[in-house]
Amino acid sequence: KKLNNLYIFIFNRGKQSGGNFFHFHFHYLQRLLGFFMINNDVKLGIPLNMLDFQKNIIHKLIPEDKIINLDIYRYNYKITNCYVGNYIDIDTIPTFLLDKYQLLGYEVLIKKSITPKFVNNIFIARRIKDNAGASRCIINNNEFVKSLWYKKFKLFYFEDYEFDDKIIKLISLSPKLIVIENGSGLTNLLFLPKEILQNIYFIILDQENWQISKSRIYDIILKFNIKHEILTCKSITNNVNDIQNNPFEINIEDFENLYNNYIISA
Repeated sequence: KKLNNLYIFIFNRGKQSGGNFFHFHFHYLQRLLGFFMINNDVKLGIPLNMLDFQKNIIHKLIPEDKIINLDIYRYNYKITNCYVGNYIDIDTIPTFLLDKYQLLGYEVLIKKSITPKFVNNIFIARRIKDNAGASRCIINNNEFVKSLWYKKFKLFYFEDYEFDDKIIKLISLSPKLIVIENGSGLTNLLFLPKEILQNIYFIILDQENWQISKSRIYDIILKFNIKHEILTCKSITNNVNDIQNNPFEINIEDFENLYNNYIISA
């Protein structure tokens, strides 16, 4: 098939590449930045078989009439005047892209007239699905959740909601303290207005095999200047070939100490 004036967005959709929620938003979408800076006659070419979360964010960022779906498994394409985007920095998220994410979050809250309150304790847990972090589970999760129940924590799963509802539902819970596991779920913070995030205290459940402060995902915490504490948990290394994706155990006594210190200082 012959096409003209097209900006190509093709990517590896493996679980630890573009098919991963974090890597897609943090890394792969950097390659779109050139599209926003070139002639209006150019359209964006994307794979027809993108995953739902990928289609959703692409259509949030770019009008549908500017997009051409490419059936790359069925056709070869001959493109005259073709652009291909490059990465800017794989270790940090570019300000231009971060600003676009923030704008989307503001638009959702303004549309629904949601005014944030900061009163509740929230545990953002993670559904164990067929993803890169499927083996990264909390082995004493039931005991931990029970301890949170006594502290009146509300349970929340990002995976249960589409884009708009993730923002609406979480902010509607009026979080003052959020406990969250290290992993792709932190990517959703990119869309929560930073002025709201800076009024919430975070306890991040890390693990020995990961060390979030040395990972690229920590750039999100630093960019927004989020008040937080990291609880490093004991890793249970079952798979030495994928060191970060192993089960871990929360020391509930250590968590209690962090929580109590937070209560005293709040």
